[in-house]
Amino acid sequence: LLAYNVCHSADHYARFEFLLDYVQNHATPALTPPIRLCVFDYGCGQGLATLALLSHLKGREVEMVIHLIEPSELALSTAEQYVSALADSMQGTITVHTHQAGLDQVPDHVFRMPEGFSAVHLFSNILDMAYQRFFDLSRLVDQLNHMPGKHLCFAVSPTYNSGKQGFDQLRHWFTPNRLLLDV
Repeated sequence: LLAYNVCHSADHYARFEFLLDYVQNHATPALTPPIRLCVFDYGCGQGLATLALLSHLKGREVEMVIHLIEPSELALSTAEQYVSALADSMQGTITVHTHQAGLDQVPDHVFRMPEGFSAVHLFSNILDMAYQRFFDLSRLVDQLNHMPGKHLCFAVSPTYNSGKQGFDQLRHWFTPNRLLLDV
């Protein structure tokens, strides 16, 4: 994990910061007050996408339920520590749940959202793994398509070709009104 942080985390975090800044500049309603979000960080690793989102919302009153989903017990434990530490310094109520599972093994009950919350789905450098068949993205998308309410899907991928192909698969399987932005 330390080697991964040294080699890759700054780039991954910066990609998510860029995306969140772009979205903010285009007035996404779910990220304007009141902020009530149910966040799903798929293949969260050490929680970099969630950390970028929390940093982006720092200083604002938030009510959030965060689900960190990761197959690696060590990475998940680290993500929980990092995310919980940042969440404790924020205004509002933030609850963190961890799920040690593959992305196509998340139980259906995890996708139940509190009333009045919007869902935020974070995919940070994980969609290339779907294209390479490390997990079944169509199963996950089927679960997401059955969730009611408003959804935002934020995805960043590596700059090599299969990263974009995984994103294109995600866009293809989502119902048409769910995914609108490709920057």
